[in-house]
Amino acid sequence: MTNKLMFSRLELPAITGQSLSNVDRAIACGDLATVVIGRKRFATPAAAQKWLAFLASESDAGRPVRYMARNPDERRTPERAQAERKQQRRRA
Repeated sequence: MTNKLMFSRLELPAITGQSLSNVDRAIACGDLATVVIGRKRFATPAAAQKWLAFLASESDAGRPVRYMARNPDERRTPERAQAERKQQRRRA
């Protein structure tokens, strides 16, 4: 990564290799933590790394994250992400 302390949501695709739509969906689902300053949204390098680690761990576990799956029942929506987080908390 770089020495920047914050990345705008428009910089994240170039840094992470993900599309802007995936970045936006990850933010909406709460998978990518951001802060709003004025009217712009930013992510810290730690938040970007945490999101990429989450994507890698899900892929390694055989559950690749699909923000825009062809089948609407497989899409990762904010509601589904919240339910998955609750389920993980119960297991821990």
